[in-house]
Amino acid sequence: MCVIAIAHRAHPAWRLVVAANRDELHARPSDPLAHWPDRDIIAGRDREAGGSWLAISPAGRLAAVTNLREPVEVGRDFASRGNLVVDIAADSGLYRDPTLQQIGAFKPFYAVAITSAGMSLLSSGPPSRERMESGVHVLSNTRRDRPLPKTEKLATAIRKELVAADDLVDNLMAALADESSEDGQTNSGIFVRDPRYGTRCSTVITIDADGKGLVVERRFDAAGNVSGNTAIKFNW
Repeated sequence: MCVIAIAHRAHPAWRLVVAANRDELHARPSDPLAHWPDRDIIAGRDREAGGSWLAISPAGRLAAVTNLREPVEVGRDFASRGNLVVDIAADSGLYRDPTLQQIGAFKPFYAVAITSAGMSLLSSGPPSRERMESGVHVLSNTRRDRPLPKTEKLATAIRKELVAADDLVDNLMAALADESSEDGQTNSGIFVRDPRYGTRCSTVITIDADGKGLVVERRFDAAGNVSGNTAIKFNW
């Protein structure tokens, strides 16, 4: 997942709104959004490592991860960041409540975790865990103190759509499909169209004040064309 915008209790009508793009190698196999038979979560599944990039539980938990473009120790074995996402969302497994030592076992990443205790930001470089206040937050694959133009653009879009509240899912999907570049660099838009490594799926999650939730995943092929859509309702 290379960009994720989260509006956590940022508007009276919405407990949570998420808009995210997963950028990954098109050759890496994955399964579409679904209820997992072995965990109480709704998520897509990375078939290579078995984890996920974004997962939500009807029990009121969410986890999502972005990689960070940071140097890594050559030759070192790292744990799968996707397993961290699954364990946090499912409230089970080795990483359900990861320690700083466990966080340091992964390649560089940011992860957001929403539980009954609130919202937290986890980072592996150096290992840290900090509480995040309610509001709009956007993560990408660069440090938070070096935001990309696309993160600022997505933050603006989600704030605007929260207030408008009409066609929220469709409008956020449109924001996630924005390929325009603010810095003149190739593939620096919110949506990355590239035959090798590009946007594999866009995900929008909405949970209203009554806890009625909807998660929508739109998938794309290597040419950047829509290859599938899945929508699942749930209660939080």
